[in-house]
Amino acid sequence: MYTLTCKLSKQSQVPSIEIQFWTATLLYLVINPSYSQDCIQWSLLPHADQGLKHKSSLLRGRFTGDPSFEYETTVTHRVGEGDNAQEQSTQIELKEEDRLAAVVCCIDEEVAIVPRGAYLRTPLGEVVLNHSYQG
Repeated sequence: MYTLTCKLSKQSQVPSIEIQFWTATLLYLVINPSYSQDCIQWSLLPHADQGLKHKSSLLRGRFTGDPSFEYETTVTHRVGEGDNAQEQSTQIELKEEDRLAAVVCCIDEEVAIVPRGAYLRTPLGEVVLNHSYQG
């Protein structure tokens, strides 16, 4: 089950987005990227850098629900051209917690939206918060 809710935070007047993924027994929440197995104990997700996002994009399959589960896959690349081409294989290992952090970061980057009128562009080209925006 996927649930997307958007709410307006009182302090910043900028919407914060919550996305919940139900996979096995895990609940993943994107506000401060964190996850929980029982909705009581919460753990922060690690920071997803470009290398982690690339490794995550090479993996296929569903999440297992166990953050310590390690995915292992072999990726084969062709090096060279023509008759001199050789196949080079690379072993990729990635924990589910890291894969989840990369997937959540990619989703967050791809669906980031801002309500019309929440920000203004100044004559100098800067984008600033519109203090008169009420939502």
